Amino acid sequence: LVYWCNLMLNNNLINVKDTEIMLEKGKKYILCISPVSLNSIPLKRLFKNYNPILISAGENIEFPQKNTICLRKKAFATDQELAIELLHSKAVSNVIDALRTHQGNIWVKMWYNNEVFQPFFDKPGIKSLGFSPKDAQWLDNKIHQYELLKNIVPITDFVIINKKDALNQFDKFKTKKGVFTSLAFGSAGSGTRIHNTKQDLAKYILKINNEKLILTKVINIIKTLSIDVIIANSKEILIFGLTDLITKGLRCIGRTYPCTLSNIVQKNCYDLAHKVAFEIAKKNIRGYFNIDIIIDENKNIFFCEINARYGGTSPYILLGMEQSKPKNHPSIPDLEIMAIKDGTFHGYNVWAEPKNLFWRKLTLHSKFNGIINNFNITRDIEKIFEKRQGIALVCRLKSGTKIIKTDPIGHLIIVNKSRKNLNESIKRANNLLNNYIEIKRD
Repeated sequence: LVYWCNLMLNNNLINVKDTEIMLEKGKKYILCISPVSLNSIPLKRLFKNYNPILISAGENIEFPQKNTICLRKKAFATDQELAIELLHSKAVSNVIDALRTHQGNIWVKMWYNNEVFQPFFDKPGIKSLGFSPKDAQWLDNKIHQYELLKNIVPITDFVIINKKDALNQFDKFKTKKGVFTSLAFGSAGSGTRIHNTKQDLAKYILKINNEKLILTKVINIIKTLSIDVIIANSKEILIFGLTDLITKGLRCIGRTYPCTLSNIVQKNCYDLAHKVAFEIAKKNIRGYFNIDIIIDENKNIFFCEINARYGGTSPYILLGMEQSKPKNHPSIPDLEIMAIKDGTFHGYNVWAEPKNLFWRKLTLHSKFNGIINNFNITRDIEKIFEKRQGIALVCRLKSGTKIIKTDPIGHLIIVNKSRKNLNESIKRANNLLNNYIEIKRD
């Protein structure tokens, strides 16, 4: 009986050549691709109802093993490296060939996309479940963003300038805190600098390859916020998940939900996000993206930048939202897919954001060189959001992984039913962290 049951089961499965990927007859699959394994696991979880096959890097991350291809041990240093690997990897090629035979078209969800991936999407039957490479490249360019929105939403005083002329504009844009510069591309604070003197700016200009940059007056920022957006068309735009960013210098290291600012300020943020989205929709661009907003000491709000992808905590926003979703209502990934494939939400809207749900995400970094011995934090992230209480270390490194000082070792997620209890949980987590993570020093 066991033999015949196994035989019948195996007849229903197709093994992809030279991989451990198993395709089940009658099911359709999507590909989820990310150059950084810290993002790829939440991505796979979000699209679990679409039978995702995960392609990523980072064998040292505790991957879900089913239907996963790990291309290499370390994250890809550049998009070009990943693009080349996608074109030349035998495992990826075998999966694509098998899926093309199995189901025809292959929908691909990239963590983020740009023009270097165009040759991959030129393969027959491969379609982007998000922005096209061209649209993503255009939208992620901060110079394009500022040119598009300069007369639409509030932006701090700025000029887009050739780097050879930047020094001539230094005095005009200098404040007590210096001058702020942004390059066309960068995320989580990369590509941005504050220059206290003209000499600092001169040295920086010699280091960069970019011909253009943005000079901005430095204002006294009291809060940076982030908000998620899905565009189906210019009349159907969903906006949700306003969060406070936790920053260290110019770098984002985490977020808290919900936003702590007044209802009036929050409304102004939603209004700004809608204006931004409407301008993008007019260019016939649709999909999911993230907007950063800054608040000054007088509670004035300013557009900061668009991230043409999920934000770093978008997966946790969606996990939280899922807990209050009306019965038989499409999930947010469902709505995103409707926007991409159909250009409409079919009459559905985003539901009320969850009540009595407060969470915080921080990326943990090692404080010294060593080897990870063990983790003792639960990692059932969906359960702690459902219970509205708990601590999880997600996308964490495997036991036995060798690390050096400042290496990221995982994302700490703390969830509770009230902001007061959340703050107490954060203190408790910090106090107990040494018990959660055992690291043997070198």
